[in-house]
Amino acid sequence: MKKAINSSKMKTVNRRIVLECIRREHISRADIAEKTHLTRPSITIIVEELLNEGLLRESRSESNEVGRHPVLLSIEEDARFIVGIALKRNACHVGIVNLGGKLLRERVIEYSNDLTDCLDRIAVAARAMLREMAINSNRVLGIGISAPGPLNAREGVILNPPKFDLWHNVPIAKELSDRIGYKAYLEHDADSIALEEKYFGKMSNETDFVVIVSENGVGASLVLNDRLFFGKHGRTGEAGHLSIRYDGPRCACGNHGCFEMYATPECLLKGSSFKNVAELMSAAGSEEADRLIQKEAEYFTLLINNYINLTGITRVVIRGDLAINSKPLVDRINKNLCDRRLSSGEFCLASELSCTARTAAMNVFRGFFL
Repeated sequence: MKKAINSSKMKTVNRRIVLECIRREHISRADIAEKTHLTRPSITIIVEELLNEGLLRESRSESNEVGRHPVLLSIEEDARFIVGIALKRNACHVGIVNLGGKLLRERVIEYSNDLTDCLDRIAVAARAMLREMAINSNRVLGIGISAPGPLNAREGVILNPPKFDLWHNVPIAKELSDRIGYKAYLEHDADSIALEEKYFGKMSNETDFVVIVSENGVGASLVLNDRLFFGKHGRTGEAGHLSIRYDGPRCACGNHGCFEMYATPECLLKGSSFKNVAELMSAAGSEEADRLIQKEAEYFTLLINNYINLTGITRVVIRGDLAINSKPLVDRINKNLCDRRLSSGEFCLASELSCTARTAAMNVFRGFFL
């Protein structure tokens, strides 16, 4: 029995390896075998199964070389779909995403003060989009949910994120699965964003990196050896609650001097003449703007340097409000890091990808590919 279980698991792993290889590029069977080191007979079996399931398409290479052109394989992007639900502090983004990572449809659901009403409206929006697009149930892979942490991803429960009281201790995966009718997977929003950067963003060729998300709070996701790093019970990424001042003010989490008490856009701009980060970055070069940008760069340098020292990573991506028109900030962070380290280079960069329903769908996407 154990041998059969292992054989079944290996088949699933090999299938995902082949799918990921094809997802990255239009490729022939021979090239898949060369890149994956799987045997040609194994590739033939897997590819035929995937073709029969409608997950792949074949096309002839348009090479100008003389002779028979190889048959190239690519993902049939609209063969399967994912429902993405991104719970943010101000609203919820609900959408439909295909296997190509394309966000095909999205609606923004404003919150009310009633939890049941919010859950019902999210579910109604998801079901309506599936119906409008005439997507049969057997073509839906599942529901991906992202939310601020802390949360318990394995149990599908949001715990007690600051400024997110309506959703405290809600078993969100079960609630939405029951309402929409598909298995639901919850993930920390920072982890979902890291997956999006890995599949479709600036980190597609990186195996080790950190994503720091700064909006109403500060979260982070660590990718090591091409895999998300998870702590006990799936909890990780609460970078905003790392203390940078042991004698600082008490945070809602119970700690003192938490990073996000100083470095969120709201805290940074408090008492300044700037309404938002975009205004601040546009005013770079003025005395007030440069002072605030330098202060923010110092905070982020401290946080990023700790990640570099602890993990050895050399790439950090900033997402969220601070990533907008962020060159003045990122340049200063990189200069600070180079001044404090033996090596030089671009450690930090920003990504202006928006956090949408596609971001949440990455939780299911990674279960299909690698």
